[in-house]
Parts: sequence; structure tokens; C-alpha cells
Amino acid sequence: MLNKRFKTDSQRVAFLLCVNFSDLGGVPKHRIALLTT
Repeated sequence: MLNKRFKTDSQRVAFLLCVNFSDLGGVPKHRIALLTT
């Protein structure tokens, strides 16, 4: 259970990082979202 919780949290953090990098790099957010889903 704890491992599953950690996995989902790490995915959420990774997604937020991707969104932040897309803002900095000027890459459209929807392209990053498609890569992470």
C-alpha cells in the first residue's frame, strides 16, 4: 500500500516537473501531458 502511494506521488511530481519545464522551454503543455499519460 505504501509503495503504491509512493509510486502515484512520484508520478504526480514528475508530471509537475514536466509542466514546469514545458513552461520554461516554451513547449506546449499538451505534448508533455501526452508523453506522461
